Amino acid sequence: EVPHMTASSAGLDGGTIDPTGASINTESGFSITTYTGNGTAGANVAHGLGKKPAWIIIKARDVGDKWFVYHHKADAGAGDGHVYAELQESAAFINYPNMLNDTAPTDTLVTLHSDRAVNGDGNTYVMYSWAEIPGYSKFGIYTGNGSADGTFVHVGFRPAWLMIKRTDASNDWVIADNKRSPDNIVNIAMYADLSNSDNTTNRYDFLSNGFKIRNNLNESNASGGTYIYMAFAEEPGTTPFTTFPNAR
Repeated sequence: EVPHMTASSAGLDGGTIDPTGASINTESGFSITTYTGNGTAGANVAHGLGKKPAWIIIKARDVGDKWFVYHHKADAGAGDGHVYAELQESAAFINYPNMLNDTAPTDTLVTLHSDRAVNGDGNTYVMYSWAEIPGYSKFGIYTGNGSADGTFVHVGFRPAWLMIKRTDASNDWVIADNKRSPDNIVNIAMYADLSNSDNTTNRYDFLSNGFKIRNNLNESNASGGTYIYMAFAEEPGTTPFTTFPNAR
């Protein structure tokens, strides 16, 4: 397996839309694909990861449109491509097929709607796709408990970067990491949908095998609220035999 590939070397021509370019790292489960839309609902484009993407972001490059986001757990874990959110907005996930046309991604292809944000005829796009890599990345969902002694979320590694978004109500896309907050409690965060400077308040503990919520904020721990997360480790922690979580 070659971890870094271009569109041509990977043979990304299996969809109804051929990529115009690609950068693919199967080892880290991340690909960047560019393509030109055809305006047809149900068109599809290859992502090159060799396994189903769990998180996808698509952005039009030549027209002013929004960043559309798919997460495989956002629709109560159904992963059927029916809901999406907009990265620059705080709104809850939208129950409409305008991103992936009611179609879950496969090991090879991402299916697109005809919405101009993802597949306008003749418009150009960039698509970022991530697949889960045990010991390195995890894209899941949890339910808040509304307590400062919040939910613990097991991811199988010590997070280095974490993004959280509430799915069932309006709230910001919160980003925290272990560089701005090298020690627990992680208390520095920024928001993908806002232009604000860093915000400081107690948020999480980054633990050897996951993260624990340390607040009752609506952005990450409202009682009964549902939240998706995107978590990455500092580096892959797997071997052919096991995963070795790192203590903080």
